[in-house]
Amino acid sequence: MKCNNINIDFNILYRMAYVPPNRRKDDKNQFQVFHRPKSPSPPSPERPDIDAEELFPTLGNTTDKEAEGSKMNFASSLFVTQPKEEVVKPVKDGWVHIAREKGEIKFKFGECTDTYCEFMDFIEDLDDLKRQNVLNKVLDRYAEYEEMDLFRFGPKYLHSWEINDYLEEEEREQKRLLREQNSTSDESSDDEYVDN
Repeated sequence: MKCNNINIDFNILYRMAYVPPNRRKDDKNQFQVFHRPKSPSPPSPERPDIDAEELFPTLGNTTDKEAEGSKMNFASSLFVTQPKEEVVKPVKDGWVHIAREKGEIKFKFGECTDTYCEFMDFIEDLDDLKRQNVLNKVLDRYAEYEEMDLFRFGPKYLHSWEINDYLEEEEREQKRLLREQNSTSDESSDDEYVDN
């Protein structure tokens, strides 16, 4: 058959198509890709004679005596309560073992070795540094906001209820300055008398 100037041989296509195993023919004309002759299987080894005594020697002295009867009462051993052994496992450094004993929760802490204590000190120092950094950021932000308020709104003015406190504080400050000046002048006058 010719179709669009292409020669198609349907016999070749039929041979290339998948054919299930039950429909395949054992023709020599068909191309077999995986053709490999089977090698003969090796002969199976002979089975040993089970009754041969030389194959199964004894491990020691053999006794023909019947097993002597035991005088122990095995049933009585079932009713004897065995004491429960407490297994104490060591708790690792820095770990906590939580267990329930008689309805109560028990905590068992691992030993604090030098490395654990040093590590905990290091953690506490890091926490202190974090707190200090946060505090510094808050203070810096507050100072920045104060500068922005001063720039935008000018200097702070006192409210009517703050005037009395402000005047009292100014008066105390002036008295303190006068006392400091008097004390320095007294010291300088004392020095003059000593020098003469």
